[in-house]
Amino acid sequence: MDSSKTDRPERRTTLVTRELSREDLNSKLDQLSFGTKCAEEDWAAFRDVVYNTAIAHLDQNTRKHQDWLDDNDEDIQILLDEKCEAFRSLQQNTTTASKKAVYNSIKSKVNAKIREMQDSWLSRKADEIQKYTDSNNSKHFYDALKTTYGP
Repeated sequence: MDSSKTDRPERRTTLVTRELSREDLNSKLDQLSFGTKCAEEDWAAFRDVVYNTAIAHLDQNTRKHQDWLDDNDEDIQILLDEKCEAFRSLQQNTTTASKKAVYNSIKSKVNAKIREMQDSWLSRKADEIQKYTDSNNSKHFYDALKTTYGP
């Protein structure tokens, strides 16, 4: 039974990664010389070696939830560019009331559009989750919840 565990590809990958990181860490630690500096410098060198080796061999954990903001939406990008330009002009002269009014107007347009996008996305996700609930498909129901809210 134990040999079947090591035959799984993900188990082999984990063992290979563990061995490679152990060998790399041991070789880097062998190159360090402790006791020649103060304890704080020795600790900092040890910490940096362990951290850099771990980062080199392990993937960073990323969130796997879906994002409601569509970065490719041209309307939003145009509005964000306008807001950025208005903010830059406001920063050049902060006492001008007309520039502040233009910036606040554009900012409220952007917020309204983003709120509208978020509401429509949440509505679509709720409909999808409700569809899975109505069809008694618990696997897809929990998968949809997990992708929406994270693990």
